[in-house]
Order: sequence, then structure tokens, then C-alpha cells
Amino acid sequence: MKSEPILYIKLILVSVFWGGTFIAGRVATRSMDPLTIAFSRFLVASVFLSFYLTARDYGWVVPDLRQTILLTAAGMTGIVAYNLLFFNGLKLIEANRASLIVALNPALIMVAAGLLGMEKFTRERLLGIPLALFGVSIVLTSGDYSNIAAGLGKGEVLILGCVLSWVTYTILGRVLVQGLSPLVVTTYSSIAGCLGLMIPAVLRLRGGIDADPWAVVAVLFLGIFGTSLAFVWYYEGVQQLGPTRAGVFINLVPAWGVLLSALILGERIVPASLLGGIIIVGGVLLTNRRRLSQSQHAP
Repeated sequence: MKSEPILYIKLILVSVFWGGTFIAGRVATRSMDPLTIAFSRFLVASVFLSFYLTARDYGWVVPDLRQTILLTAAGMTGIVAYNLLFFNGLKLIEANRASLIVALNPALIMVAAGLLGMEKFTRERLLGIPLALFGVSIVLTSGDYSNIAAGLGKGEVLILGCVLSWVTYTILGRVLVQGLSPLVVTTYSSIAGCLGLMIPAVLRLRGGIDADPWAVVAVLFLGIFGTSLAFVWYYEGVQQLGPTRAGVFINLVPAWGVLLSALILGERIVPASLLGGIIIVGGVLLTNRRRLSQSQHAP
């Protein structure tokens, strides 16, 4: 396919954008509260996605009652809960540590899908998932397991909470895309999440916003690049390459998160965190090994 090189560039950029959300979130939380950031991000994203959906051939569709309930639930988990936990967590821990913890997402999604009968537990997954969990334990404890006795920090707990929120959102999304396109699901859930954040955000905004210019830039990046363009380009990859081959690029996200946090924020890369991140990505790749082999032989 002639357009494949361009598509691969887009998917690499998706991983860069998603890695950049950790840095943008860290910058925004310096002068804005998490609720305002989350609402602003998805207000921008909802407007952008609405224009994009309107330009598509299938355009807007009317979901039935069951789809409406699931879309609302997706918005409350993947948008409201995830982002409030995400931005509150980024106020407390470094962006590079958060990106490595969130790298656990693919493994936990596979666990949830397996328990719900959506996917089978293969030998590779039974080995890869514990390996990824081991990597996360290294990141959480900075390689010193005596830290467990003192308990995890609040920031780590919040980021783990946003991981669980994303797992729930993904499972709901797998059900929804059986009857709706991925773009429709993304747009509608973004709007639902934006509406869910609106009332508390407006109440908070009555006191005014004291955001510095870089925080505004960070929010625009989160809404346009980290949400809208990233999702649109990612679903183009899913459509042309299939979900497995497109999903492999997600494994680049923690690497970009660590690299960009060091280059832009000047955060120090702790050797234990780097080792843990490598182990996490290795575990995730192992869980995908059979699916990747099958996709390479697919027509």
C-alpha cells in the first residue's frame, strides 16, 4: 500500500503525542488545577472531533438506549475519572515515572479481556503479564522494595487509579465499537466526559483562571494533539493495518514520556525506573507475541 509509509509516520507521531501528554500535564498543573485542565482539554477535543466527524461520510448517528448508557459510562471512566486522577497524580510525581506506570495499561487490558471471555489467556500472556507487573513494581518502589512497608505515595496511587479507569474505558469501547465506529465512540464519549466535567469546572472557574501562557499551550496540545489528532490517526492505523499492528506503537509511549520529560522538564532518569520501564515494555511485547506473528502472515 503506497500510503503505508505515511501511516507509519502518523502512528509514530501518535506515540510521541501520547508520550507528550505527561509533559504537557506536568506543565499545566503548575498553574492550573486538575479539574480545569481536564475540562479544557476535552472541550477543545470535543469541538475538534465534532468538526472532523461532521466531515466524514457517515457523520453523526443516533445511539440507542443501551449505547447511550455505555457511552455515558465510557465518558465517566475514560474521560472524567481518568483525567482527574491523571492530572492530580502529575502534581505529585514526575512525568517519567507516571508514563512508566501507565505503560501497564496493555497488560491489564488483556487480563480484563481474558476474565470477561473477550480474549484467551495464551502461554505468552501468562508469562508477559506477570513480567509487566514486576516492571511496574520496580518503578513504584524505585528498585527498593523496603519502600513497600511505608506504603505507596499518593501520586503513585492516583496514577494506578487512572490505569484502572482506562482499562474500564477500553472494555466498554470494545463493546461499543461492535455497533458504532471508533471515531463516533471517541467523539461521543469525549462529549459525555466534557459535560460531566462542565458543572464542577464552571463552579471552579467562577474564581477566575490564573494560568501562565505555557499552561494554555499545554492544554491546547492536550486537546488537539494528545487527544483529537492522536485518536484520529490511531484509528486510521487500526482501519488499514488492524488493531494488533497499530497497537504495537503504543509500546513506544513510555519511552517518549521518559525521553521528553528529560529533554523538556529536565527530570532525572532514575536507573531503577529505566530498568522497570524496559521490563514493562518487554512484558507487553511478550503478551502480543503470538498476535504479532499472526498479523505478519495476514493478507
